[in-house]
Amino acid sequence: MVLSSGGARGISQIGVIEELERRAYSISSIAGCSIGAMVGGIYASGKLPEFKDWLLSLTKMEVFRLMDFSFNRKGFLKAEKVFEKINPFISQKNIEDLPIHFVAVATDIYNNKEICFTKASLSKAIRASVAIPVFIQARGAEDTILVDGGVMNPLPINRLVRSHDDILIAVNVNDLSKDNVLFKSKFKKDIAQKSIPKDIGLFDIMNMSFELTISQLVNCSLRENRPDLLIQIPRSCAGTFEFYNAEKLIEMGRFMAKHYLDEFEKETGFSN
Repeated sequence: MVLSSGGARGISQIGVIEELERRAYSISSIAGCSIGAMVGGIYASGKLPEFKDWLLSLTKMEVFRLMDFSFNRKGFLKAEKVFEKINPFISQKNIEDLPIHFVAVATDIYNNKEICFTKASLSKAIRASVAIPVFIQARGAEDTILVDGGVMNPLPINRLVRSHDDILIAVNVNDLSKDNVLFKSKFKKDIAQKSIPKDIGLFDIMNMSFELTISQLVNCSLRENRPDLLIQIPRSCAGTFEFYNAEKLIEMGRFMAKHYLDEFEKETGFSN
């Protein structure tokens, strides 16, 4: 299973995992980037239900309180408060000790290359993978700086370890198509209608630019690596830091998983 970057939208991938479990699919391998690395790593560590409960408890004010703003030139947010809350779901586990094969993707910004964590502290790997440039402070590591894996590979299909007769499922939460089924569903009222803001700031421009770059990189990845099943979730379903909408996002993920799995099982005759 491949889980993409995409900020708060990545929470929807919890709903996808829950629907797969409901249908008795067994997830044997995960490759994740940024929020996808966080969701995938926590799932692999066996703590996804507890992580979900914490997300569902978040209000807009609580999300704001977790944003430890900094004037450090490495990024606006230190993210220490967030990881104080998240670390209990990760424990002190190493990736190589997880019961599910897991890969977290980050970017070595100095040496212009991907870093794939397969043997390391799970916490450190996720922390590096989610370090959105400018927004979240980058992490130093042996004479280099690691930032968000989405800079190079936001949907790391090519990093997944596969086994014989498996089904490769990828979740992209950066879909830009205008005909996504979610726009015609019960969730259409919850999806932001794109319009030109009257008062756009530097933060908005940087965020929109980074997200557009990610969407284009995802398209490149999909041209080179086609999964057996691609679950597409619209980029417009949530902003990068809208973690307080966890309940709706998880339900959106579950809804989209049902839609795509129904189609896949009908077309292939696959039944678990």
